[in-house]
Amino acid sequence: QSWPPASPDLPQPFLFNGFAKDGSRLLMLLPCLINIDFKPEDYSRALVRLLDAEIDLADTVRLTVLLDCRGHHSLGCPAEPIWKLWAYVKAFSKVFQSNYPERLQRFVVYPAGSVEMGAFRTLKWLFSKETLKRVALLYEERGNSAESPPAELLEYIDGREIRSENRKFFKGMCDA
Repeated sequence: QSWPPASPDLPQPFLFNGFAKDGSRLLMLLPCLINIDFKPEDYSRALVRLLDAEIDLADTVRLTVLLDCRGHHSLGCPAEPIWKLWAYVKAFSKVFQSNYPERLQRFVVYPAGSVEMGAFRTLKWLFSKETLKRVALLYEERGNSAESPPAELLEYIDGREIRSENRKFFKGMCDA
């Protein structure tokens, strides 16, 4: 399908990295970069364009999506409440379920505080059972106000696989 070109003002919340410990490609999602003046469909098309550009259609590589719930104030991006971004997360899920059903290896949400955990419990019925099997929530008491990702993230990633331009999002984890 041919998509209309993305607006040059559309912030890019998706960042590719190297490989997870299980061999899947790492795709980071920074919801704090989502500008709610744009529609979820705009971001969904941007995700499809990015995946099509990064991964050959014939390739069988799977993806581990790292959803970082934190705000990144150095980028001028505070953390947004989940209810403001839910339509976007749901749209991204549909992209994977409809266009890349076998590509999603794992979906890791961090740092998930009580708000994020509660939102997941409330809204998980919207996802297929197969998708839910691939979701991992990494609890952190401070939730999206935590300064760094939880140490449990290292069960899924090797800091050396994070691209140098993305290391700022993994403070204390990519010093290898």
